[in-house]
Amino acid sequence: MPANNLRFVRRFRTYPAPKNIGVQPDCKIWQAIRATMAAPCLFKAIEIPSTGEIPECFADGGLGCNNPSLEVVREAAQLFGDNCTVSVFLSIGAGHPGIIKLPKSADVWQKLIQALDGIATDCERIADDLKHRCSSIPDIYFRLNILHGAAMVSHDEWSKSGEMLTHTRAYLQEDDISRNIDLIAKHLCSIPPSSITLAAMGK
Repeated sequence: MPANNLRFVRRFRTYPAPKNIGVQPDCKIWQAIRATMAAPCLFKAIEIPSTGEIPECFADGGLGCNNPSLEVVREAAQLFGDNCTVSVFLSIGAGHPGIIKLPKSADVWQKLIQALDGIATDCERIADDLKHRCSSIPDIYFRLNILHGAAMVSHDEWSKSGEMLTHTRAYLQEDDISRNIDLIAKHLCSIPPSSITLAAMGK
């Protein structure tokens, strides 16, 4: 995300950009990676030279675009056209964060900041939007995301504890999730003909 204007996502590409999208930063891979890591509470934003060598400041895209699924659909439509067909659209979440709600307790400001952080990094609104768009298209859009337990595990504990592994295994044992994984594998391995276009999924 451009740190000075968080309205639009900036897509860094390793391939020729579609026409009429403006000048893109000519950055190195390490700079793009560094930009995606620049979460405001963890790392500073990074300046990357752009037009006329004027540096532009970038922060983590998770701030406002934590679920980039719609960006993928739009980018594919720009590259391949609205009539490009899709066999499967797979979205993988990092665990449902729980309900975002306004505070009622005495420490209202701290809770309010947490709520605003939840709104800025929310992934579920986009997931719900895509699910609604594809509701009339069977077996095209899949969202894999642990629904229970992830909200209780902090980022620091993810790599240190087996708790997320336990929640993940429990999630994968659910009948409907197991069925969806079988369908996903079938689509990815056999690549069946599809008449579903990017336009049908909406942009």
